[in-house]
Amino acid sequence: MINKITDTGKVMKIALIVLVFTAVMFGINGLVKRLEKSDSRNPKEFNQLIADSNDDENVCVKVTITAEPFQIASASDDMTEDKYYILADRDKYMYLAKLSDKTYEMIKREAKKQGDEFSYQLIGYTYSIPRELKDIVIEQFAKAGTHTIARENFGDYFGYTYLDDSKTKFSTFRNILFWCQWGGIVVAIIFFGVGIFSVIQKKQALKNVDIAELEAELEKSDIENFRREKIFLTEHYFISTANGLHVMKIKDIAWTYMSYDKINYNDMCHLTIHIRDGKVHQTHKIKKVMEPELQSIIIYLKEKNPQLMLGYNYENLEQYNKIKMNYQ
Repeated sequence: MINKITDTGKVMKIALIVLVFTAVMFGINGLVKRLEKSDSRNPKEFNQLIADSNDDENVCVKVTITAEPFQIASASDDMTEDKYYILADRDKYMYLAKLSDKTYEMIKREAKKQGDEFSYQLIGYTYSIPRELKDIVIEQFAKAGTHTIARENFGDYFGYTYLDDSKTKFSTFRNILFWCQWGGIVVAIIFFGVGIFSVIQKKQALKNVDIAELEAELEKSDIENFRREKIFLTEHYFISTANGLHVMKIKDIAWTYMSYDKINYNDMCHLTIHIRDGKVHQTHKIKKVMEPELQSIIIYLKEKNPQLMLGYNYENLEQYNKIKMNYQ
């Protein structure tokens, strides 16, 4: 019964559910990786797709270049810089590509190493060429005077897509999976931490309690249950689940009074409870309109413990200080 009124088991269940969810995300991520590898093992010829006017988006393609890429444009934001290049194959066909710095440096090293026999195969996914990039390419070729390229015949030279070696059709999905995985791990750790702390705090709260007696009283149907205030009252025990489990014998409560507060412009109230050994507990805060429920709790405690001091005043404060000093 004690376990039913605490959230420890619930917290641990949530942590396990989050872990299962995270494991599923890892499994899906592994499946996506296999799909990417499957695509990269069977890329289509980029030049053939362009020749057939069939260079759609999100197609895994390959092209073998025989000259170093020429950077023609770049676009940057606060985090990254995208660099666009013109590629050429052995037959002097041209392609547009967005290459990572790592790939570009690797191509340069291979070009230097291979010399006149240089060739390098690029594999990536195709994406539609944006209008801004088309305009830059047209402008650069107009300045060079080597080709007469306009928007009308742009596809005849470069097709309608560019090759991107750093991104796949699964990249966005994999980014979502990545954050789900690490988010799940963090959330699970937090919940497990809260659960472990709750178990430790629960053991501490029950250290000096006759658990058999407490369980027997909680099993009775006449216990007072104030779920809004997170308070349970039995024949001999006052139980609060505000900020963890707190169990105290009603006879050990020396002094209690109503306390008031304001949270987000709402008038709130709660009980402040002083134990004979000097410990202080504040019950869960509820709206002031629910104050009568706290008053009924005070009445119950007073009936069970006639020596209980009620209300905050100087005389009760002095008397409580004496009780603390004399507590053994």
